[in-house]
Amino acid sequence: MKINWKTEQRDIKDLKPNDKNPRYFTEKGISDLSKSLDKFGVADPIIINTDNKIIGGHARIKVLQMQGVKSVDVRVPDKLLTDKQAEELLIRLNANIAGDWNFDILANDFEIEDLKDWGVAIPDFDIPEVRDKIENLTKGLNIHKRNPLYAISFYGANNANLKEFKANKENIKILADSMSDFINYFFKVKNDMAIITTPIRRSKNSLFAFADELCKEISKTTKIPYIKEVFKAKNNQRFGDDFEIIKNIKQNFIILIDDILTTGQTAIRCNINKNIIHLIAIWNG
Repeated sequence: MKINWKTEQRDIKDLKPNDKNPRYFTEKGISDLSKSLDKFGVADPIIINTDNKIIGGHARIKVLQMQGVKSVDVRVPDKLLTDKQAEELLIRLNANIAGDWNFDILANDFEIEDLKDWGVAIPDFDIPEVRDKIENLTKGLNIHKRNPLYAISFYGANNANLKEFKANKENIKILADSMSDFINYFFKVKNDMAIITTPIRRSKNSLFAFADELCKEISKTTKIPYIKEVFKAKNNQRFGDDFEIIKNIKQNFIILIDDILTTGQTAIRCNINKNIIHLIAIWNG
């Protein structure tokens, strides 16, 4: 039978911590939560059992106590939850998050410093210990992590010079040479390999698609076949779910090449059940 919940008020001193709470507090987490409660109050009520034992909201209660708050809104079930029900809900409240961050939207629509200030964990994208192993192979090589993606980039740029760099077709040959050297150095047997790219989106002001031309040059040098237009995006902005696969690939080892790495979401959404290495021409850092 479905459990119904109602909102009531309780004195904080009467609420009982749950000794099975699976979360531990960090100094940063408490600091971020304190800022949020200072600004917005308790927008999300505390979850308790009918015996006043806390099921969800231990950190909020801790911060409210530190702030000297005496009472708080709570959500209470219409009947006492069994120990098993309370344990399940305790875990589900911490685990059942229906989605992951869309880093494309975060990167384009929000300021990074704001996100950090609001408590969003911005991942450490660079992995120096991996980069150090191959730093002598080619100048400017970087290894990045965009969870769950690992990618290798060959040139660092920023928004100030990115458009100018991509507009020069000679830069395609320079990058293709470096990326081909990398591929030829690490992959001696290429008969089961193919090169693909993300859904092609050509700028209105460009006569060519940078990633497409890059793949052609690399394929020419490495002798690895380039399979064009493997994925289809739902819209020109390439937002939304995983891209649709519109071509079958017989090869089992895929080199996915893209022109720019910012958040990595475009490459991540190229979801194909193959062994993939992601090579990115430009790291937009």
